[in-house]
Amino acid sequence: LEEASSAAGSPKVITQERILLTASTSVSIESDGTRHDEIINVSTVNESVPHIVFSVGRHDLYIHRFSVALQDCGSTTNPYSFKLFHSTAAEYQAYTLGHTVGTLTLTPTSANSPLFGSAASSGNQTVSAGDVLALAVGSAPSSGSGGQQLHVTIEATRAVV
Repeated sequence: LEEASSAAGSPKVITQERILLTASTSVSIESDGTRHDEIINVSTVNESVPHIVFSVGRHDLYIHRFSVALQDCGSTTNPYSFKLFHSTAAEYQAYTLGHTVGTLTLTPTSANSPLFGSAASSGNQTVSAGDVLALAVGSAPSSGSGGQQLHVTIEATRAVV
């Protein structure tokens, strides 16, 4: 807690909270509803289709870093690229995911091995209340060779005045 005064005699209490957003999925769903029971790239040249989405509620969030874990990378050692996006609700609904908060590329050491990595957000990344954070798989093995069980953790803070 900090005390600051914006006017004589009126102290203001500011609380900075640490926030962890976590989610996991075992499927990839294309924009037309086609479901794949594996983690693969379902985005196209014209659409960025996320695997995991967070809606930011009442307060702005400052994004510090994100971590990704894949329990099984699938039957190949092709690299995976994960992108964390900040979008408005309208951008999300149109599959145009706004601007990139961070990118993480992970290459498996062997088939069916687990993957883990984390990346700092690029620059000052403040996500406004009402906006969306979305994680999309940018590159991945093709259908039939994809990974299993994707987990993401986003580290953030918010200031409550």
